[in-house]
Amino acid sequence: MTIFRKILSANDVGATGTHQSGILVPKFEAIRPPFPQLNAAQKNPDAPLKCVDENGRSHCLRFVYYNNKLHDDDGTRDEYRITHIMNYLKDTHAEHGDAIQLWWDDAVGTYRILIVRR
Repeated sequence: MTIFRKILSANDVGATGTHQSGILVPKFEAIRPPFPQLNAAQKNPDAPLKCVDENGRSHCLRFVYYNNKLHDDDGTRDEYRITHIMNYLKDTHAEHGDAIQLWWDDAVGTYRILIVRR
């Protein structure tokens, strides 16, 4: 089992008041399990991440590769993100410095998501 783990930044949890499109996933982690493969030949490919959290609640997140730098002359983005996650982060009172963990759980056939307090 491969677990994605990231220490959440102030931007990730909305503490800076800025708007961003979900949490950043470093490229070297985004191209390996537990994440699904995305086709870079397609502009902004994405895949759903149907998750169950530590309280048994279901969430439908989105794993996306913003890659307009590869497709548009004036494109600037070349990054992987997990979007549709802010409600989960707010519901769990996630804070800067906490960690998020995500993994595929074969036993239940879905992704699992968990906040680990710092």
